[in-house]
Amino acid sequence: MIGELLRFAESGDCDDDSGSICSMRKSHLVCGLLLSLAALTSALAACPLSPAARRADACRLPVSTESWQEVQSALGIYQAERFGPPGDCDAPAQDLMQAWRLLRMIDLPGIGNAADYVDRHISSLAYDVRLSGGVRAQFVHGRNTLMLGSAFFDSPNASDAERAGTLLHEARHASSPRYRHVLCDAESNMAWTPRCDHRFLAAVDDNKAGAWSVEVVFHSLLREAAPCLDQELLARRIAAKLEAAFRIVSDEQREALRALIAAERAAKR
Repeated sequence: MIGELLRFAESGDCDDDSGSICSMRKSHLVCGLLLSLAALTSALAACPLSPAARRADACRLPVSTESWQEVQSALGIYQAERFGPPGDCDAPAQDLMQAWRLLRMIDLPGIGNAADYVDRHISSLAYDVRLSGGVRAQFVHGRNTLMLGSAFFDSPNASDAERAGTLLHEARHASSPRYRHVLCDAESNMAWTPRCDHRFLAAVDDNKAGAWSVEVVFHSLLREAAPCLDQELLARRIAAKLEAAFRIVSDEQREALRALIAAERAAKR
């Protein structure tokens, strides 16, 4: 979806008979994308490392050519919406780039690449200053848009891994209404709020596995794939979500998660 704008601009065909109008639209689109990408390139030249990379300078994330093109097309559009001023080393667009790289690194069993999953189900992003109370993001179904709040970029638990997990979490919501949250139980630190999943499922290809399940599995696989990330922080966040974000977390599913991680580790040997 995000990449479709560039694919349309690059295509040589028009679907209607108004060829000149279609060509004009393409010309305007191409110009807009080039200006947006120029602004982003300028920002990245001024700030070669994202905020997270400066905090953990040893972490260098691999990006394939295809991924980099997707990141540029997405972030060029986001930069045009003024997430941060060009040249600002703390521009949220760069946080998004780092999160996108993490998503690209992980293939989820039965779902496929995490970045592709986000791209399929979220058409666009927008910044919404009205999101408050620690709410990081909210998906607007009618517009197929993910609204990001300030807590997405700056909160006590903000990190590249958390931002990537949030994008994937919201994409799960966007993919089907069956993945709505339920009321948390009394023992959760989110007690009696509609922010939990009913049950943790390690098999995310199961159509009953909700947004929190997908996020926990993603972060668990990410620990194996990106050892340069803060492993202790990731482990704490995974444990906190298993503790608070589900009404039921069975020993069987905890063991299934451990088996999934072990299989991932063995596959890399």
